[in-house]
Amino acid sequence: MELWRYYRILKRSRWLILIGVLTCVGVVGGMIYFSPQNYEATSTILEKSAVNSDPVNVYSQYGGSYGIDPRFRLSTLSALMQSQVVLQRTAMTLYTMNITTDPATILRTVSVSPIQDTGLIGIKVVSDSAEVAKATVDTLVAEFLRFYSELNGRNVADTKALIQKELPQAKQHLSTVREELRKFKEQDNAVMVPRQLEINLTMLSQYQQQYSQEEMAARQSQARINECNAQLSRLPEFRVVGTTVATNPIWQSLQQELLAREVDLDTMLRDRTPEHPEVKTLQRRVDETKQKLRGVAEQVLANTSKSPDPVHDTLRQQYAQSLVDQASANVGKLAILKSMSPIQTELRKLPKKEMELAQLTVEEDAAKNTYELLRQKLDEATVKENEAQTVSDFVVADAGSVDIVRNKTALKLGMAAVLGLIACSVLALLLDYMDNTVKSPVDAEKALGLPVLSSVPIMKRHILFGSGSSAVLDSSYQMLSLNLDSNSSGLNKGNFLVASSSPSVGRSTTAANTAVALARDGYKVVLVDADMRFPAQHSIFQMDNSKGLSNVLTGQLSAQAALQETTEKGLSLIPSGPIPTNPVRLLRSPEMAGFLSEVSSLADFVVFDSPAGTVFADGIILAGLIKTVIIVQAAGSIPRGAETDFIERIRRSDANILGVVLNGVDPEVCDVYHHFKDSYEFRGGK
Repeated sequence: MELWRYYRILKRSRWLILIGVLTCVGVVGGMIYFSPQNYEATSTILEKSAVNSDPVNVYSQYGGSYGIDPRFRLSTLSALMQSQVVLQRTAMTLYTMNITTDPATILRTVSVSPIQDTGLIGIKVVSDSAEVAKATVDTLVAEFLRFYSELNGRNVADTKALIQKELPQAKQHLSTVREELRKFKEQDNAVMVPRQLEINLTMLSQYQQQYSQEEMAARQSQARINECNAQLSRLPEFRVVGTTVATNPIWQSLQQELLAREVDLDTMLRDRTPEHPEVKTLQRRVDETKQKLRGVAEQVLANTSKSPDPVHDTLRQQYAQSLVDQASANVGKLAILKSMSPIQTELRKLPKKEMELAQLTVEEDAAKNTYELLRQKLDEATVKENEAQTVSDFVVADAGSVDIVRNKTALKLGMAAVLGLIACSVLALLLDYMDNTVKSPVDAEKALGLPVLSSVPIMKRHILFGSGSSAVLDSSYQMLSLNLDSNSSGLNKGNFLVASSSPSVGRSTTAANTAVALARDGYKVVLVDADMRFPAQHSIFQMDNSKGLSNVLTGQLSAQAALQETTEKGLSLIPSGPIPTNPVRLLRSPEMAGFLSEVSSLADFVVFDSPAGTVFADGIILAGLIKTVIIVQAAGSIPRGAETDFIERIRRSDANILGVVLNGVDPEVCDVYHHFKDSYEFRGGK
């Protein structure tokens, strides 16, 4: 049942929905038509190390592990590419190259994201110029590779500086050890070293070389750790991506205080001069408040949105990797020292001269290996620095290519139509829910607390009198005639008053049509136009109004003499007659009671028309005299309390209200006329 009601509501609002849908489609179509053609430049880069390398695993003997997930690394690199540093450098490069005068606008269209299940990173830029889009994506990739190279190149530079600092010391130490070995051989005439001792010395030398390598690796790792710590201390962990400001409550309070004091000052100046002491005091307070306002900000920061800084995250990863490398080197040093211990114990058992020779030989080999290792590391660092080894870790898999951005006109228009239909349907249901007008008989009965005798639909021709009247209108008044006939026992000698609280609700038309319907049912009917304010019945039936009710009540005519026969068989009319100066006095005169008695004897039913009840007192007086009332209510009106007040006053006059005639009902709202329309108008009454 609810679905059927919703369908009826939507059907009634079909024009609103149609206009809304067409408006949505038109707006979207206009935006598509007038929007410039956009171009999308794309590029793809591949990090070889992220694809080929496995996560680093250390402390395996303790069951622990440390690794960097390649997917997390690609996400970090994507965020790094969209960092403020890279975007600002790209914007500056584009501006310097005169590619665009507004690079910031273009960079807002940059989209960087890892391509799922691959080691690739995709970059997209949208612009209304193909050249600008391609130049932007190429510049962005170049600036990212340069920035990434700088981040990783700092480690190479630090390592090179450390080696250059230690290399002269290693060379000096080698020279010193060689000189001591030479002097020892000259003084002791070159003592021969046994074969087994020579083997042990060789092994010890190799261990010391490995120890030197691990020591160098540990120092390099410590240098990287120190550098990362220094940079991390300067960089914030999170960056601000958005802020929200609000009105400063202190400023607002001062502003209200200033306004109140200025109002008081203006009021005081109306009665006193500016030199009055109280005026001066209040003026001083106003100036003090203004001074405080100048020192308080109007807006304050209410909320700040932050996100992790990709540069900070990259440094954290480098810091963690350096810790892993340092720990690995320390573990290696301990293992080498453990292997060297038995050999050093054997050397201590040698005679004094052989032991001194062995120690000097080992020291010479260790100093030589250390010096050569430092030279090798210095060469490697120089090569990495010159050839930008870190940049070569990335491969531009797909250079900037440009495609036209498809507008997807059909999809957008279709979506606009669907969303417009949904939005307008919801709007129609919402408007119906918020609509508190009387639309149906059910609404009228709830609002007025009276039964509905008949519902009269909206019609082009609303008069039964004459030719061309509608069948549905005729059926409405036949229903009213039937209800009056069934309630004839409640009528006062067949007399009833047609009244309404408001004007322009079809009260006079209802009275005329009711009289016609009763006459067509075979009754003898008299229609009395008791509206001596704005009479209408003589116009409806096109009859003379020179004599009528006002003449009867002033004693000029009898009721019989005032009767005028209409062209409708069985229906007579007593028009209002000339408009009197005081209709209320006439209605309350003894002549009115005599008129009611006389006219009741002339017909089966006497129908009285009346003026609006909330405007004039005529209706209440007539209701107290006639005792039977039919209320006319217009559909589509909003109950404002006048209707219930009018009904209550009628009841206080001891009149009986038979019910309500609801005028101007929309056939789509009323089930009776909806079925009448489907069954009789469209199917020929079958």
